[in-house]
Amino acid sequence: MRRLVWILVFLLVLGSLASARRGLWVVRDALTDKGQIDRAIEVARDLGIDFLLLQVNGRGEAYYESKLFPKAKLAEDFDPLAYAIAQSRRAGLEVHAWVNLLTMGSFVYRPQDSRHVLNQHPEWFMVDAKGKNLLTYERGNTYLPAPMLEPALPEVQAFLRAMVRELAANYDVDGIHLDYVRYPTRDFGYSSQNRAAFAEEWGVDPLDLAGRPDYWQRRLGAEGCERVLAAWDDFRRDKVTELVRQIRAEVKGLRPHLKLSAAVYGDLKDSREERLQDWGKWLAEGLLDFAVPMLYSTSTLLVDNQVQQILRSTAGTLYIGLGAYALVDEPEKLVEQIQRVRTRGAPGVVLFSFNAIVDHPRLLALLQQVLG
Repeated sequence: MRRLVWILVFLLVLGSLASARRGLWVVRDALTDKGQIDRAIEVARDLGIDFLLLQVNGRGEAYYESKLFPKAKLAEDFDPLAYAIAQSRRAGLEVHAWVNLLTMGSFVYRPQDSRHVLNQHPEWFMVDAKGKNLLTYERGNTYLPAPMLEPALPEVQAFLRAMVRELAANYDVDGIHLDYVRYPTRDFGYSSQNRAAFAEEWGVDPLDLAGRPDYWQRRLGAEGCERVLAAWDDFRRDKVTELVRQIRAEVKGLRPHLKLSAAVYGDLKDSREERLQDWGKWLAEGLLDFAVPMLYSTSTLLVDNQVQQILRSTAGTLYIGLGAYALVDEPEKLVEQIQRVRTRGAPGVVLFSFNAIVDHPRLLALLQQVLG
């Protein structure tokens, strides 16, 4: 009986994916030599992939020729992005330049290159609700992946516009794919500039509000505090949206047909309220050509429920991001998730990641059988 069910799922996936778009994230570790890039393209062809999302800037180090960022040390002897584009064209694949927009550097070590933005502009990094700059954090004391730039600062916005402009102008990519375009949580964004701008309008310093909640409760009342806190969230949320708007204008001004996309938190409510990433609004306003909600779970039921909720609640093109890395020991579950995504009407899927898939022969073989 179990075998019969699996055969039915297999046939459903084959049919449902016939018209679906398929993408594959390729983490920067696979861009360090030509052989790995060739292998990524080979696997992509075997899986019927339409477009590659190549992580060409993950921590403020470029896997391409840049005047803004130091070159990644493991790729100093060639241009990974240029090579990947040339080889992908021969294979009929689109290439989208995937950039971690706000994560720069590391909590573990300080970049040695003096040109790195972390060394050039430590004042550009996020400040938390206790007034601490992220650069004072230590790896063992944080859940964050890396120090993050403050998206509300005009200097940061100009720097990131230059980042995407350089890629769009110098490389024949099919799109720019944004990642980490958000706050880690609502406990960040307390730069002196943000606080001053907000206090000018509302008469309250958000850092003081966070540090002395009882005092402000007495002064403003419960409802008054709630209004101010909601406005503070809106202030930062709008700054993130404004950054996306600026990047879109930059990209489309140079190359109108270039696609702008973003990897986003899969839970709409959490994304908007806790990460201050209002990607539903981005789609509704046409700021993105497509969004990729990251639904990384071992639970097919959870993925199915999230897909339905997202499709009901948003407008615009959505390709669902599935966490192949989390299912390397249960590849059949990944196939089931792909089938559920297509059954619900999502126009495509993106798998995270090539690196995980290629390291697990059983998963790769099953995907080749089902998708190839």
